[in-house]
Amino acid sequence: MKGHGCIQAINDSLARESYRIEQVGIPDLRHFVYKSKGTLQYTAPRITRPYTEVEDRTRLMGLYQYLHHRIHSSVRPLKILFHVGSKETVLGWVTPGFELYAVFGPLVTKPVAISSVNKLLRWIKREEDRLFILSSQVY
Repeated sequence: MKGHGCIQAINDSLARESYRIEQVGIPDLRHFVYKSKGTLQYTAPRITRPYTEVEDRTRLMGLYQYLHHRIHSSVRPLKILFHVGSKETVLGWVTPGFELYAVFGPLVTKPVAISSVNKLLRWIKREEDRLFILSSQVY
């Protein structure tokens, strides 16, 4: 691994800060988790405001857990789920190629959320070389 520079690449990656949600450029989007089924990797921005307090982060993780549980239900699995809560609106979407869980402000409508998710998917596609390990070394 040293000969191929893998150790240095891993150390460099660990030293870099994760990206922020503001870099995605979608105003209503607060946070997201995207899982690529092709690479079996996921990406998510750094957790920032409004999730700076422990109780807020716990609520955010609970929302993701709720979406995942409802979408992957053995009784009635779903492909897409849109849920409006008192503090957030969430959208979960599962396809053969990816799983996406996105969190928006509480007043975001379904059309705005879907448009924002489509923009997010284009951003992820543009940034996939930076977000995912697309080629691996053979040892």
